[in-house]
Amino acid sequence: MTIIDPTPVGFWKTEGQATVLPFESVGLLGRLAAIVINNALEAHLPSVRDCVDPKWDPKERARVLAYISDQRFRSTGYMGYSTCRICGKDNGTADFSDGRYVWPEGFDHYIREHAVRPPRAFVRHVLWMVSR
Repeated sequence: MTIIDPTPVGFWKTEGQATVLPFESVGLLGRLAAIVINNALEAHLPSVRDCVDPKWDPKERARVLAYISDQRFRSTGYMGYSTCRICGKDNGTADFSDGRYVWPEGFDHYIREHAVRPPRAFVRHVLWMVSR
């Protein structure tokens, strides 16, 4: 049996000021390392602002929102809140996964509050899953 890692969706690069640890706790070299590591990890991630689509069909959006908010998909929790890349709201601490995709707990916030539209492949997957 082949095990496939879930495809991440709804993860965005940090734009604007980098989030770094307080100077006192890690020193200058630790702060610089945190910035370099963060930038390297996020280099492949899309900009959330490039995914805004206020004309997205409301019925399709509602189906996607219901699917990604389903608590049966809740999985791993982390040590701190993710922050919305648009408005700064705390967006939760967990990931959700249906086995095929993995998304952050705050993904519904982006869709609901900022009209972010997920990639077409993910939307097709969700619509297929809810029609079964």
